[in-house]
Amino acid sequence: DLKEERMAEFSHGLRELHRLNLAQKTNQQEVLSDYLKSGAQLFNMEFGLIVQMESDLPVIKYTNTTSDAVDAYLSVNNKIINQIHQAGQTGFRIGNSTNFKTGSGENSGSKFFIGTPLIANNIDYGILFFCSDETKRKRFENYDIELIEIMAMNICQLLNMEVWLKNQQQADQALLLSDRRFKSIYDYANVGICVCDMEGNIVMANRALEELLGFTEEELKKHTFYSISDSDDLEELAEDLKLYEQI
Repeated sequence: DLKEERMAEFSHGLRELHRLNLAQKTNQQEVLSDYLKSGAQLFNMEFGLIVQMESDLPVIKYTNTTSDAVDAYLSVNNKIINQIHQAGQTGFRIGNSTNFKTGSGENSGSKFFIGTPLIANNIDYGILFFCSDETKRKRFENYDIELIEIMAMNICQLLNMEVWLKNQQQADQALLLSDRRFKSIYDYANVGICVCDMEGNIVMANRALEELLGFTEEELKKHTFYSISDSDDLEELAEDLKLYEQI
């Protein structure tokens, strides 16, 4: 009963932190720092980390402390964090009590840790990780694993927007580069090119077409593709025009 009460109380606390963040009474950095402080206290660990995996290299995004020692703990636990990430499941160790038996990493890193994967916006974000050199805890129970996974779900709700924005920025950058390549080819082509709408109205014209016809782009926008084409050309291009209209 006490364990269930503890889980319910902790889950309620996480929901309250989440609610405060949504109400914009605090920022995400502060909320996630509070999450990590709560988790470190709950699991009796010194350090709480949200680690993002960037090309299989762990990078600390959020911590429960400003201590410089946290970087050293990340370095010590790199192999463990990578293996939890690759396994896609919660791993822990308290001395000899562990579910973490994955070959070369079994005896590396901190003697006391618990970590679980973070999936934000359907993307493998990284790991929620707690570790320490010393702890009064004797073992982890099943409900501890449930707690860290509940915590990870709450954290991922906060990380969803961060991941979405990052992906959107990458998409926008790719679109901008694509647009620049198109404009470079379009503007400096030796052949006259125009872009038309469904009715054949000119909406864009490149420099070569301006020079060929003796009009500026703004003047060409007052014309249709048909009006700037020679009548003989139109007859020869009848099939092409029919296809254009179909498109």
